[in-house]
Amino acid sequence: MSKDELVLRSYLGVVPSVSSLTCEGFFAFRRNIDFHIMYIRLSGSFHRFYFDDGELFWDEGGWPDADSELGEGEEYEDLTDIIKVRGRQIHYIENNNLVFRITFTDGYEFLFKYSVEHDAMQLQFFAL
Repeated sequence: MSKDELVLRSYLGVVPSVSSLTCEGFFAFRRNIDFHIMYIRLSGSFHRFYFDDGELFWDEGGWPDADSELGEGEEYEDLTDIIKVRGRQIHYIENNNLVFRITFTDGYEFLFKYSVEHDAMQLQFFAL
């Protein structure tokens, strides 16, 4: 796969439709500005997404499990109120040229850009 392209995949081969779902939480494991594994809680269900070698994987699943996904002493950070997504409805999700953007129905959006050098996402922007 080319590092110039972002591929959205799911373990099940299908990315669930998330349009009109309400964001209830956003959790991430990060080191400094690098985001490695993220969870977004939408209308009662957790969705995990992360990059692996330039490909974005999306999986609907359970509560973030730091014991099985992270190293000793590492934990998920609750960013829900920091990036101001609580209660917002998703309008659409877009991925293009290593940029992953979530836009909400009120126009608020945030985007992550994949860093090839760090093999991680970096939060680039969030605003209305």
